[in-house]
Order: sequence, then structure tokens, then C-alpha cells
Amino acid sequence: MKTKKICCEHARNLDIVHVLAKLGHYPSKTTVKEAWFLSPLRSETQASFHVSYHKNRWYDFGLGKGGNCLDLVIALKQCSIAEALQFLANDQQLSVTDPNKTSLSFHKQISKKKKEGIKVLFVQELSNLQLLHYAKKRGIPRELIIEMTSEVHFELYGKRYYAIGLQNRRGGYELRNAFYKASSSPKSYSYFQQDGNGLIITEGLFDYLSLALLDPELFFTHDHIILNSLSFIQEI
Repeated sequence: MKTKKICCEHARNLDIVHVLAKLGHYPSKTTVKEAWFLSPLRSETQASFHVSYHKNRWYDFGLGKGGNCLDLVIALKQCSIAEALQFLANDQQLSVTDPNKTSLSFHKQISKKKKEGIKVLFVQELSNLQLLHYAKKRGIPRELIIEMTSEVHFELYGKRYYAIGLQNRRGGYELRNAFYKASSSPKSYSYFQQDGNGLIITEGLFDYLSLALLDPELFFTHDHIILNSLSFIQEI
């Protein structure tokens, strides 16, 4: 099979909003000129990740960093330029943005697809090598990630994907892999009761797992709430 290739100039001009949609990130607010997202590069509850339709450039106000589409993929995947180019080349549906023409129909499609949501197909013990490698890159050992999470296979827009999953108290899952950060419905915080000496609250999945490495005794002698989003703190 012939390997698809694209050049850096072409990759820089690919539609950022389209790329974000392919990775499961959708705008919290849009106008005819711009889109605001919850940052795909960090956890937040107020959208501060800005994309200009006309310039086709992004800027993360929380990080103070921005750039073009190629810069974004490198930051999201934490990979080399060559790896980012290969990732972008593998998606034939990505298009170059025309700065003089805003595709309103495309952004309507995004809104429609966002409402469709994620359909969980099945859940199993974590064994996928790519997911285990992703966890290792995040500093989480194989034994710990297998014990504390699951491998979730799900469908989104007719395509199948898999991710590390942490179940919340309502039965939905927080989903993480090297390219994707999302959650299935119903959404809520996660709660793990161990009849412990107290309660520890962490914001996200990897904060929770990192605590197990930093202080195992504290971790395994306390109950845990993982907020999954700061907005759920009002539910506790």
C-alpha cells in the first residue's frame, strides 16, 4: 500500500475546526468569525481556546500559545513534525481552508454531530497496546492502569474507536486516548468507595492515578471522587 504524504505548507493550512471535530472537540460558542472551545490541551470549564475562521489560526489563552493546524496536531499528540504530517495525511476528508469563505454548512454539521453523541459498544479489561503505551507516556504503569480503568470501544458518527475509560456514578465513561478526550452520556463525577479514613477529590483521571503513585497508602485508605469536570462539584 502506498503511503499518503502531505507537505508542511499544506498541513499548516488545513481547517483547524475540521481537525478538532475529527478528534472529538466541538465549539462551545461560535460566530461567523470565530469559534471558542474548551481547550483540547488541558482541563478547563470555561472555553478559552480560540479559533479564527478567517486566519485559520488557534490560540489557547490559558497557555498563551497558538499557531496553525500543524502546530496544533504536534501539541495534541506530543509528536514530531513527521508523525503529525502522517496523521494528517491519513485523513482524506480534511480540507484546506479558504480564508475568504466561511463554511457555515460545515459548522452546522458539527453542531448536529455533537448532538448525536457517543455510543458505547462494549467494555473489557484494558489490553490494547496503543492505549497501554499512551498510559506509559503519561507516567502510569501498566499494572495500575489495567487495575483502575477499562478499555471502552465506542461508535461516533458511524466509525468505531477505543479508549481508556473511567466509569462515572451514572454509568457514563470518561474516555482518553492519544488523540481523543471526551465522555459518554450520562455525564457525572466518578466515585469509588473503599470504606476509607476520608474522602479525596481530584479533578481528572490522570490526577487520580498519579496520586496512587505519589502516595499509595493515602490512595488506598481513602474514598475517591474524580470530578471529570469542575462543573460537577455542585453535585457533591
